[in-house]
Amino acid sequence: MNICRLCNGNDIAVIHRGTRDRADIDVLRCNQCGLVFLSRIVTDDNFYTNSQMHEGTNFEKWRENTFRDDQRRFLKYRDQIQDKTILDFGCGNGNFLRQIQKYGNAKRTIGIELDQEAVNYLRKDGLECYENIDELPDIKFDFVFLFHVIEHLPEPEKLLHALSKHIAVQGRIIIETPNADDALLSIYQCEKFANFTYWSPHIYLYNEETLTQILVKAGLKVIDQRQEQRYPLANHLRWLARGLPGGGYLEFQELNEPKVNEEYAKILEKNKACDTLLFTAVRERLI
Repeated sequence: MNICRLCNGNDIAVIHRGTRDRADIDVLRCNQCGLVFLSRIVTDDNFYTNSQMHEGTNFEKWRENTFRDDQRRFLKYRDQIQDKTILDFGCGNGNFLRQIQKYGNAKRTIGIELDQEAVNYLRKDGLECYENIDELPDIKFDFVFLFHVIEHLPEPEKLLHALSKHIAVQGRIIIETPNADDALLSIYQCEKFANFTYWSPHIYLYNEETLTQILVKAGLKVIDQRQEQRYPLANHLRWLARGLPGGGYLEFQELNEPKVNEEYAKILEKNKACDTLLFTAVRERLI
């Protein structure tokens, strides 16, 4: 019997059979708290350390592919990080940190990344990067960012608590993660998207309520929560019409209008159905 890893409830429903890479893993939802999680965890630190997520990756191509998101994040926080100490946990290809170094005027920028190949690449690129929390220098961070990381963590509460010890008194933890109630799942019930988005490295998918609960259990207080729509209306149209991603640049480009996307995002936000959650938290108490 599966037990919810958040509330320990046993009223569990299977919402999807298999993930895009594993037919032997089901996607479950707790009917008591709403947490979406996998029936089995098959990833561990070794999976990420040995580059199984990015095996054979061309890092410059990887950076090109993520540049738009990394720039969006940098521009959002550029004014807040002036003369601040920054930690990017799960920094990946380092694009976000590199933009901060070049244009952000931060006091110090540090990344943590399990992937050894990525760490070596980032260090050669001039970024200060470590493989785990224990290696961090004895400083407190004004901002700790986790961009699309928390959904990979088998013990998110434990990791968040450990990070809390490295946050300055007035410091912030910023978390960006996929929304379990994404419109393609909750409103349109697009099976092709479900087959694509459920993936064995994504151990948990959160909505506003379950992410809040995890943060509170870790001794953190949510001071801001919002939803953002990263992908345009054309993306949803292509998923619904073709069962494929890429709407807005591969197809339906003529419908990719900024004003339309802005209004569509507002409707999704009102219904808590955007594709992305963005939370800011502080320490509830000194740790």
